[in-house]
Amino acid sequence: MFKISLFVECQDNDRALIILDDFIKKIDSYITSYNVCLSEPYWKIDGWFKVTCDIRNIKCS
Repeated sequence: MFKISLFVECQDNDRALIILDDFIKKIDSYITSYNVCLSEPYWKIDGWFKVTCDIRNIKCS
């Protein structure tokens, strides 16, 4: 298992989760599951959000 943090510039938390979902779709063939563990405004920069998720079970080819 490993953790991914995305820092995204967007209007709100819902949009940040949509961007995460788009990212997960791009790597879906390499993972079996993921769990969002954090989604909040990024405290250093206004208008940015930090989304963190745990990626489980990397698929081996």
